[in-house]
Amino acid sequence: MSARAKVMISLHVRTMKFTAEKIASELRRSGVDVWVCFEMKGGVDYREEIVEAIEEADIVVLLMNNEWADSGECKDEYHFAKRLNLVSHEKQRTQRMHERKPVLMPIAFNLNWEGQKHVKLLSANTNFIVHDGKDLSEGDVEQTLKVLKESVMHVVNSQPLLAESHNNNNNNNNNHHHGVTTAAEAMKQLDLTAKDEKQQALQEVYDKAQVAMQIENKKRAEELFEIAASLGHRSAKANVHWMKGNKGEAIKCWQEEIEKGDVNAMSDLGSCYNSGEGVNKDINKAVELFKTAAAQGQIYAQCHLANCYYSGTGVTKDIKKAVELYEQAATQGHIEAQNRLGLRYYNGEGVTKDHKKAAEWFEKAALQGQMYAQNNIACRYKAGEGVVQDYKKAAEWFEKAAAQGYADSQNELGTLYYNGNGVTKDHKKAAEWWEKAALQGNKNAQNNLANLYYNGEGVTQDYKKAVEWYEKAAEQGYAEAKNNLANCLYRGYGVTKDHKKAAEWYEKAALQ
Repeated sequence: MSARAKVMISLHVRTMKFTAEKIASELRRSGVDVWVCFEMKGGVDYREEIVEAIEEADIVVLLMNNEWADSGECKDEYHFAKRLNLVSHEKQRTQRMHERKPVLMPIAFNLNWEGQKHVKLLSANTNFIVHDGKDLSEGDVEQTLKVLKESVMHVVNSQPLLAESHNNNNNNNNNHHHGVTTAAEAMKQLDLTAKDEKQQALQEVYDKAQVAMQIENKKRAEELFEIAASLGHRSAKANVHWMKGNKGEAIKCWQEEIEKGDVNAMSDLGSCYNSGEGVNKDINKAVELFKTAAAQGQIYAQCHLANCYYSGTGVTKDIKKAVELYEQAATQGHIEAQNRLGLRYYNGEGVTKDHKKAAEWFEKAALQGQMYAQNNIACRYKAGEGVVQDYKKAAEWFEKAAAQGYADSQNELGTLYYNGNGVTKDHKKAAEWWEKAALQGNKNAQNNLANLYYNGEGVTQDYKKAVEWYEKAAEQGYAEAKNNLANCLYRGYGVTKDHKKAAEWYEKAALQ
């Protein structure tokens, strides 16, 4: 079989044929093999052929409009995608992470996102390309095709093609993707729409909302909680109440679900008792709920309980026990647990110090978007701790965290631009990043920015602004800023000359 990229285009045949043909034509010009649903020769009984096509594909492009959403195809294609692992299975992620699977690329055409529940589930599990027209006969066609082609080529260039893996499996008829041995078996699995499958799908949406909370994307978290809640997930409904300020209703929902044994509710309500938000603070109740949920594998409760053992809150302090719980949650993909486990390995707390393992865990959390972990792995690349020193990679990770507003990373990125480490030296960019961090109160950045104003590097020289920033950093106890402020007072740069005040600041700096 050819190792060229293979793309399947799935569509609502009656309305999207023109669009499918246009996309196929564009992709073929880019050297991609394309198979479109309406090209099949199976009459009305075509579903096995679709399964076989997906098994052979590197990418599946799904064309979606409101007619598709209102039809049976919407539900079928969602379950179809789940069965063949085109959308995520969070609970099985660690077991499946090394398996190959086609990449799903849905394109939405004037789609009603509040329509069918399976549209909501797909939107929670998958990134969409959104087109501003009913099809590719209107709207910004050029931009949509550009984004699609770039996305396809990114997949082609960043991972081995599935066609290559099929070649390797030709002599093993039982080695199909994800244990599906035949198209008929795939369709049999697809038709299983039992209650437990619905609950698993809802739990995945709920888990994604929790991930969004961990990376402090509250808007996305609320959207996902609302999707899960609208489809019947009670703990998600409680979280929607909570995020909208209806804490009493949220507590009531969680309490009702705990009576039914809901481990998600146990973890969430335990957090409330731990912080004293919405209820009277009760560490013992919090720990009791965390323990019950953690024992049943609830990863958020495992991390909460690990925090308790680490700090000795409500339990006897036991850092080794904390590490065990962090690892249980971290291996299942819990972001905070991954970052905290990295810190334990970095500092040698509860485990033998191991900077390599620390870097591995920091990177796992960083790849999921947590800015603290992104900063931590950036620091490891900057210092060469647990990884080969690489200023370029350090700059990339610092920039990801800095873009999320993390002041420490903004300061570090400014330093890299100032010195030209891993990036082209640029004092203007250094000033921009240091100012972002300085405005958030980062004393190192405040002193660094003051130096730029003092020397006129990357900014117009301004002794007065330099003094203002030195003073802010000095008041936070930064010794270097105290000394610099004293120099300005002694010389009368940007401030009225005052030897007495200068002596006071020199002494404060000296005492540190």
